[in-house]
Amino acid sequence: MSGPQIVPHSKEAEEALLGGCLINPSAIEGIMLDPDEFYIIRNGWIWEAFLALRTQGLPIDLVTVTEELEKVGHLAEIGGSAYLTKIINNVPSSLHVEAYAKSVKETAVRRKMILEANGLVKSAYDETKPVEESIQEHVENVGELRLGTTGKMKSVVDVHLDFATNVFDEGIALPYNIGNMDAVMGGKERGTLIVVAARPGMGKSTFALQSACNDARNGYKAGIFELEMTAEGLWQRRVCPRVGISWR
Repeated sequence: MSGPQIVPHSKEAEEALLGGCLINPSAIEGIMLDPDEFYIIRNGWIWEAFLALRTQGLPIDLVTVTEELEKVGHLAEIGGSAYLTKIINNVPSSLHVEAYAKSVKETAVRRKMILEANGLVKSAYDETKPVEESIQEHVENVGELRLGTTGKMKSVVDVHLDFATNVFDEGIALPYNIGNMDAVMGGKERGTLIVVAARPGMGKSTFALQSACNDARNGYKAGIFELEMTAEGLWQRRVCPRVGISWR
């Protein structure tokens, strides 16, 4: 007989992630992890201290983290500042923080999968609850387990209500303010990716630039990333038509 299976987790990845962030605090930016996604409780408390310091606009280092943990009553429980020093000294490099974070996230998702599977088995034996309700509940929960996402499956009713709300929302789309584009396209709907495709020299860049400038004129923030032309060349396309000079 095989022995009991180990709950998915990586002590090494958790400690390396924390140590890497203490060495290079800027590495925490872009990492989407919650304290409860750490299997080892004291590591979750340390991550919680990181997030608290970042929210307060304070630096993340050995001193500030120690003070934050002491303030919330967790310093002695994690093993004092000696534990923080240990994970700093043991981390091989802060260059692989993203890889450590991915490992922590993956094992957290696996633990949630196990809990959800156990819950599904329990629901299967519960004959007091309609089977359709049990299935739907677990389908939605499983849908939330995607790595790095917080999306939730929506019912048709929820989608319809969102649609109806948007229909009566006058700000559903931003206008192009270019020729009859708004009459044809209905404006730029929020939250969508718009791809402009055409042969070279057909005015794609000029169109995108004019659209972005119109948005800026209407009080919206607009950013332009151009890989082919210089900033001056791009702006030339914007200025010349306005003063009646051909840019070609």
